[in-house]
Amino acid sequence: MGRFKPPNRQLVRYCGQDKIVYIWDAVSHTPKHVFKVEKPAQACSFSPCGSVLAVASTTGEWWVLDSNNGLILSSYKSGPESIDAISYSPDGKSIAVGSHDNYVYLFECDDLRSEYKAIGKCTGHS
Repeated sequence: MGRFKPPNRQLVRYCGQDKIVYIWDAVSHTPKHVFKVEKPAQACSFSPCGSVLAVASTTGEWWVLDSNNGLILSSYKSGPESIDAISYSPDGKSIAVGSHDNYVYLFECDDLRSEYKAIGKCTGHS
């Protein structure tokens, strides 16, 4: 779970093994958006601007979704095991994907809504 604070409200994102992604308005305590994904979800992260949401699965797959309508903009596979953590860099130009296989996969993107390119794999993480 995590928080994102746009200028006039606070949003909290949550995903679970029920394959549902929730974006909650923390002020009104109501769901703003509810999206269904294809596989059980394990972790998620807003981009710094909040326009997209990266959602990671228990199968090593992860998706970039439009945070307003849940549309899958792109999908990826990072290793054979569950993804335990996923996070954008502060400038939104890269994303780290931490897998249960003890690797952290790194990707970069020129545009949050386009394809992400694999740029590296860090080893020795557990």
